[in-house]
Amino acid sequence: MVLDNESCVHVFSEITAVDDESDDDECSEFSTSSDYLYKFPVAAGAYAIAFHWMSGHVIIASKSKSPDGPSRVSIYSKDGAFERNIQLELEKNDRISAAAVTTDGRICVCVKARDSQGKYSGKVLVL
Repeated sequence: MVLDNESCVHVFSEITAVDDESDDDECSEFSTSSDYLYKFPVAAGAYAIAFHWMSGHVIIASKSKSPDGPSRVSIYSKDGAFERNIQLELEKNDRISAAAVTTDGRICVCVKARDSQGKYSGKVLVL
């Protein structure tokens, strides 16, 4: 999956894990297709994308284009169906730099925070 500059997610392949019924709880075989499959629009102002393998959800972190607008994490099915938004409390000068989802489903958004002197520091919001 790729997030483009026009707030669309492009899906190029699907990876299917096949369990070999071993005792080690790991998947031993992967099948992939390398064709362009589809695309779907996501929230405007999207800066980061993550995928939660266990649920098949696509996570998009976006910052509002308007100064007073809300920043948010939007959750979509892997097929592009919108499921819900979670509003983020960001400072005016904060910038979203990345998103990730832990194996237990927690959403993490990495933010660069700029202080009054213009210096950046990093912080991670865990939802």
